[in-house]
Amino acid sequence: MNPDHDRAEQILDAALLLGERQGWDAVHLHEVARELGIGLAESQQHYGQKDDLADAWFDRADRALLRAGEGAEWLGLPVRERLLRTMLAWFDALAPHRGLDRSPDARRTRAWLEARLVDAERMALRLPNPPAPWTPSPTP
Repeated sequence: MNPDHDRAEQILDAALLLGERQGWDAVHLHEVARELGIGLAESQQHYGQKDDLADAWFDRADRALLRAGEGAEWLGLPVRERLLRTMLAWFDALAPHRGLDRSPDARRTRAWLEARLVDAERMALRLPNPPAPWTPSPTP
């Protein structure tokens, strides 16, 4: 494993946990660094600003989506099944930190994501075998 990658993942995980505890709006890079017992400069080597943390969280979900399409059997699956598997992989990657929904920024992000999902469903409905509509699960 790459130590830089591991540290970046630790910083991201700490930020997400802080966001769940106190709301994403209240998360600051210096608090994340303090939580891990590292200096702010080390944290900023990986994430220059808080938006970079959010981008990294979505990048993590994007990687899960891409991994869902790996494997020899992938191309043999119906388009509907491939779409469903990739969407679920993306949402499953974000699910461990559902507590972030409490902040106003997270609610706006969730609304944006739901709008993108509607767009994806509309696109999928043009396919010969459209997937069943997805409904978000209620937040705790």
